[in-house]
Amino acid sequence: MKKPKGRLWQIVALALAGVLSLVILKMVKIDDTQVQTKGGGIVLPTVTTQAASSITQTEATLNGNIADTGGQDATQYGFKWGTVRTLSGGDTATTTTLGTHGIGVFTDSRAALLPGTTYFVRAYASNSAGTGLGAIVSFTTLSTHAP
Repeated sequence: MKKPKGRLWQIVALALAGVLSLVILKMVKIDDTQVQTKGGGIVLPTVTTQAASSITQTEATLNGNIADTGGQDATQYGFKWGTVRTLSGGDTATTTTLGTHGIGVFTDSRAALLPGTTYFVRAYASNSAGTGLGAIVSFTTLSTHAP
């Protein structure tokens, strides 16, 4: 078989390189989360955990924000929360809302919290590329006061 001449060979090589670059997965570091690009250009949602609000002795509202959908609306979103700083094992729970959610805020009201207790919370949202995580933030419920 005869080897293609110079210019034709370069064009074929560039075309193959272009095709290969379309299927190579890229990794990007965002907010302690690995974001992976898939062939269709969908990546993990960019999520932020915002400060809790309406904090009382036993209740608080958790606040999250989907800053970027990653090319596809989230199909589930929510919060992981508890009294363990790392949110692993121990006293942790996860709230999940199913359904599509685009860019914007989402909240969840928590009740039956313990007075004067520090809680840690992380917002998350998932699309077909996986789950994007916000940073872990903390809040402390109000203490009870003796009469």
